[in-house]
Amino acid sequence: MCMIKKHLEKFKDITLQLIDKVKEDDFDSVDMLMEERQKIIDDIDSVEFSQDEFVNIAKELSVIECDKELEKVIIEKKAKIKEEMGKIITNRNANTSYNKKFYSNSTIFSKKI
Repeated sequence: MCMIKKHLEKFKDITLQLIDKVKEDDFDSVDMLMEERQKIIDDIDSVEFSQDEFVNIAKELSVIECDKELEKVIIEKKAKIKEEMGKIITNRNANTSYNKKFYSNSTIFSKKI
């Protein structure tokens, strides 16, 4: 029981760090922390414990709430990035259309005057 609690405490700490890094747009750290988090999940799988122990400790440490908060922050950040990408695509299309019309209607002189 002690091992599972230590692993879940580490899991919660990394989850809280992930929330902060996602909010700060530090995606390099997010990748590293996600790998650490996966290692902890693998370690938890290797430890023997009952499901009741796991649920009780997870509730005590509010691990599930932290995980839901991380999911919420990631979804919000994803929506924000998707919106920004849409704006960039719209601007690029407008610039491309403008430039095509400008150059197709202009005449270029090829003779010296």
